Amino acid sequence: MPIEYQRDDGRRLITVTMTDPFAFEDLLNQTDRQWAEQAWEYAAFYDSRASKHIPPASEIQQLVTHTRVVGGGRLRGPVGVAVPPRPDAVRGGLELAKMSGPLRDVEILLSEAQVEAWLKRNARRRGPEPPDSPRDADAGIK
Repeated sequence: MPIEYQRDDGRRLITVTMTDPFAFEDLLNQTDRQWAEQAWEYAAFYDSRASKHIPPASEIQQLVTHTRVVGGGRLRGPVGVAVPPRPDAVRGGLELAKMSGPLRDVEILLSEAQVEAWLKRNARRRGPEPPDSPRDADAGIK
């Protein structure tokens, strides 16, 4: 499967792993799925280290615009993007962070140590919340 989507409610983490070949539309669908599953505030980790495809600036802009439209202005959880340590991949990652703007928490991760640190900061295992917590009410969880 070129794009694998995993949701971990205990860690409030969405992991999207991309391998070649994958269709750009499939990546857009992952954003739609995160919204539909009421997991917008979850940390989102995109792992593109196994992909050779570096999206052109036009696709990056389309992804950023699509994410803003889908979210309707609602703040999204932190986003980590693991890219292979190649100049073209780093440039693409930095372009994504730049286009996402200063109000978005997007980190470009180049090494396994950076990935582990990002996950530790943003996807910590959380204990159970009280059944009638405000977070449950906002998320529509029963």
